Order: sequence, then structure tokens, then C-alpha cells
Amino acid sequence: MTPHFIFNALSVLQGMILGKEDKKSVQYLSKFSKLLRITLENSRDKKVALHQELVALENYIELQNIEATTPYTYSIEVDDFIDPEKLMVPPILIIL
Repeated sequence: MTPHFIFNALSVLQGMILGKEDKKSVQYLSKFSKLLRITLENSRDKKVALHQELVALENYIELQNIEATTPYTYSIEVDDFIDPEKLMVPPILIIL
């Protein structure tokens, strides 16, 4: 997570607060803090479970959708032969 992304997220949140978009700003803050926590936790490890990466990816997309004029439509699919709890991947690989 780059300083630029963090600054932009906080700037968006500030705009929501100043615009008195209370529910939207609380939702945004919740998603942003969860994404930040996951990113910091995962950054300590060389590999994390795919499931953790997918949770981070979903939070990132949902965070982007809160401020989007036209929200992204998406689906995250994992092949049945893959166990997301056991498959280990480098952290932040998917959302870079």
C-alpha cells in the first residue's frame, strides 16, 4: 500500500465528512481500516494463505466502489481444486 494510495483514501474520506455523507464516510472508513490492517498483518510474512489475499482484494474493490459513480461489477472465483486456506502466495500479490 503506497503513501499515495493512503493519502488519496484519506482525502476521499475527508471529502465525504465535509459533505456530511455520514453513512458513506463510516462505511468507507470501516473498509479502509480493514484493508490497512490486513495489509500490515500480511506484510510481516513472506507468504500468506490465498484466502487472506482474496479478503484484501475484496475489501479493496469494495472501497473503490463506495466512491465510484458506476460501481465495478466483479466476481472472485477459485478453482475447486485449489484450497484457499492452504495455498500460500506472496502478500499483496493480487492487489498491486
